[in-house]
Amino acid sequence: MENLETVQVEDEWLYVKFGEHGRRFYYLWLRDNCKCEKCYSTFYNQILFNILDIPSDIKPISCEIVKDKLLIIWMDKHKTEYEMKWLESITFPLKHALKTILWDRKVVPKKIPLEFYLNDKDGLKSLISAVTTYGFGIVTGVQNTLEATESVVRHLASVQKTYFGEMWKVTTDSSCNDTSTTNVALLPHNDNTYWSNAAGLQVFHLLNRNGEGGHTILVDGFNIAEKVRKRNVDSFNLLCNSAIESHFIDKDQHYFCTDPVIKLHSATKQLHQIRFNVYDRSPLVSLPEGDIPRYYEAYKLFASEAFDRENQYEIQLEPGDVIFIDNWRVLHGRREFMGTRELGGCYVSRDDYLSRVKQFYPTIN
Repeated sequence: MENLETVQVEDEWLYVKFGEHGRRFYYLWLRDNCKCEKCYSTFYNQILFNILDIPSDIKPISCEIVKDKLLIIWMDKHKTEYEMKWLESITFPLKHALKTILWDRKVVPKKIPLEFYLNDKDGLKSLISAVTTYGFGIVTGVQNTLEATESVVRHLASVQKTYFGEMWKVTTDSSCNDTSTTNVALLPHNDNTYWSNAAGLQVFHLLNRNGEGGHTILVDGFNIAEKVRKRNVDSFNLLCNSAIESHFIDKDQHYFCTDPVIKLHSATKQLHQIRFNVYDRSPLVSLPEGDIPRYYEAYKLFASEAFDRENQYEIQLEPGDVIFIDNWRVLHGRREFMGTRELGGCYVSRDDYLSRVKQFYPTIN
């Protein structure tokens, strides 16, 4: 076995040095990630072998680094090569979450002119950066039609088809059985808490406004969760670990889902999703009786922070403004309004949105 300065062979691990730092790689992990044409299809982007065909005690018989590549010959004579840059990018456990910046009422929104958004790759990236960093971004100068709304959305990702259709309008004359079709104030909330896979993005386009009021309210749900954690870690943990049911009932439909208000990423343990909606709650029967008093205390603590105006960014959308909101992070609401107001909009699935994000940020989890 040849030991080079940048490679150290151990019983079950290979230590690879990258400049002044190094990392250990489990032999089975390395063999499992062979990308030769026998092991991996670059056409289908799929693994071609059965994991059971690789011995758990697999070991290399030779290792060397040649021209920025790690070359390994395994004990079954199979040959594998790895780009050193790729190996260096690997972290255990996963840490490649996009940077998020927490905010309150003082946040300054990112506004992207329509022409820049549609005609320049950096314009699209600018919107994605705003949504991933702050949880929302605004495209300005859009024609006040639902067709124009759809065009702007589809430049980012597909429109999600749901019970509410694809593209929709919200007015005080809407027939949908939901408080959003009234002119009363709406407390900040996340949409679709009654679905197991809530929409990733909520998109609103102000098509017409005639009257006063109706300011849009945005709340950083991640910021609220951190405030709750700081004030009472037991309440935070209760909101993470206790699932409550939400529902939506209309005509012949009855959607329901039981999930926690705060969800952490299964790998990074970072804040991953907020599912907070005071309107769509079912009776609280998912918890043991003894936990109910503590849960109400925790839920009201979250609500008190979310409904505190110091934590609410308020904006009066103008006709032509299309706002993209991360429904897994940002709560949205509105002030009461007089007169008429017409909003166009839709949902974008979380999976479709992240697929687009991955094109610009390949290392996200």
